[in-house]
Amino acid sequence: MGSGFLWCTTIYTMDTAEFKQLKKLLGITKRVSSDLAYYQVELTEHEASLQEMIEQGKSRGEIKQQENVLSETLNIIPGTTARLNNAKIDLQTYIQDEEVIAILGVDLPEYQEAVALVQDV
Repeated sequence: MGSGFLWCTTIYTMDTAEFKQLKKLLGITKRVSSDLAYYQVELTEHEASLQEMIEQGKSRGEIKQQENVLSETLNIIPGTTARLNNAKIDLQTYIQDEEVIAILGVDLPEYQEAVALVQDV
């Protein structure tokens, strides 16, 4: 009987605007974090490729093209880092709001995931 009550409470919590906002902010933060990790790997790959091209004596045109690709990746990283910082601040602010905590509860798995993500990011 007690588990039925918990089940109903969980369903109610998952249907609230607060829960939907938490899921939205959590998704944004996770996506931007993933994007940044991808760009950092891409940067390393482009740097290695450029160095390899130089060592192999590739034409100036090929090297210039690879430099442009590397430059694009370098330009993307600061903006993505700023977006991640903003997403983290938004998520952290939201999960620290007393009204949100009262409605969702700190034991909600998504809430716990948000707390961990804010600490890890």
